[in-house]
Amino acid sequence: MYKQTLCLILCFASSVLSSSLFTPCKVTDGDCITKSTQAVIPALLSGIPELGVESSDPLFVEKIEGNLSIIKYIFYNTTVEGYKQCKISNIKVSPDVTNLHYELDCDRLKLSGKYDVSGRLVILPVEGSGDYELITGKYHIDIDAELKTSSGKDGKVHLQIKNFKLKCKSLSPTKYDFRNLFNGQKDLSDAVHKFAHENWQEVAELVQDPTWYATQKKVISNVNKYLKSVPLDDLKIMIMYLRLVALFFFTSYATANLASVITKCSDEDTKCLKDFTQNLIPLFAKGDPSMKVDPIDPIFVKTINASSPNLKLVLNDISLTGLKDCVVKKAKRDLQKNKFLFKLMCSVNLEGQYVMDGRLLILPINGKGRNHVSLDKALFVIETDVAENILEDGKKHWIIPKWSYKYELKEKSNIIFENLFNGNEVLSKAAEEVIKDNGNEIIQEVGEPIIEYIIGKVVDSMRQFYTAVPVEELVQN
Repeated sequence: MYKQTLCLILCFASSVLSSSLFTPCKVTDGDCITKSTQAVIPALLSGIPELGVESSDPLFVEKIEGNLSIIKYIFYNTTVEGYKQCKISNIKVSPDVTNLHYELDCDRLKLSGKYDVSGRLVILPVEGSGDYELITGKYHIDIDAELKTSSGKDGKVHLQIKNFKLKCKSLSPTKYDFRNLFNGQKDLSDAVHKFAHENWQEVAELVQDPTWYATQKKVISNVNKYLKSVPLDDLKIMIMYLRLVALFFFTSYATANLASVITKCSDEDTKCLKDFTQNLIPLFAKGDPSMKVDPIDPIFVKTINASSPNLKLVLNDISLTGLKDCVVKKAKRDLQKNKFLFKLMCSVNLEGQYVMDGRLLILPINGKGRNHVSLDKALFVIETDVAENILEDGKKHWIIPKWSYKYELKEKSNIIFENLFNGNEVLSKAAEEVIKDNGNEIIQEVGEPIIEYIIGKVVDSMRQFYTAVPVEELVQN
């Protein structure tokens, strides 16, 4: 029903917009409504040639120039892919329609083309020209722009986005591939690539702004071409209806999404409890704003101190992935004893930076650089206490006052520390062999803080879910 209502709203909005993306339809013309709605999404993503609006994904940028204090680079004929997966949020327009704010979250963008570069990458000299490809990690961008009005060829007032400012934040590593650095000298090229990958945040802060400004300038140019076809008066009406559509769709989607997950189970029905818990995994992984459930795949962590009495080990700028694929092996609920138990089989990957000095197992060791950890089939056993609390809705909700966990590594763990012993190949090779053969033993010695953090995030998701959903919707009497 809500889909039909959504179509009616979109169709009605289109009837007052002669230049909008929607085809005018009669309310009774179901086929027209369906075709009009289906046509909107690809038109927005692929561009509108008849209005001179180019594609924004893939996006072509002829020249990107970074004229920075210690490094100068030019990207030629760059193709940018991935904007389709970016999410726009927190859109704000000032009451006088002179300022615009929005935020962009992109999980992955791929840029490829030609490059020229010379200067210093933080501390390393760099020069070269050739083909390049870079794949960003997760990015968050704040955009603030000025809005101005002008008279169009139709004699009506149109809105345009003018000056804009960006605030960019790299949240996970970028992968760089610049071919023919130093005219093909592999050792120098490898050293620069290694440095860039190990120091991805510092490198991003140095070089990112010219690239982001150039790509956003092109995207905004495409938006302005469309705005030239829509008078401001019509745009105000469209904004009003789009806000109504967004509100209606979000509320309906949240309700439908919540209903599809919630299942009433009795304590005795272990299959129901297991299936219900399995259905929660993707919800927890992606998060759900309607229930204020934070996403847990990926998880980004600034610092985890994994030191032991014999070893200083600090992990920084960590990305944890894999929880979305956890398999529920057991789910048990005992409301008489106020206890829950869950067994999850998960494979988790960790990427980040490390600083280490001391003794690992029996091995003297030190190093600083990137690290990679893969836990293949780790069985997490989570036990929680549970109590009831009456919240603002006047209903009983579960709370988790205390929890504990155990874990068992079912398969061999893979651990890599790059740049051990400051790159000394002889010492590094010996240490790497020990680490490779004793992955599980190393996890047992220093992995506890990492695993505890992961379990803690899962428990936090459970708490947020129980805060959103009352007990009466979860218990089959």
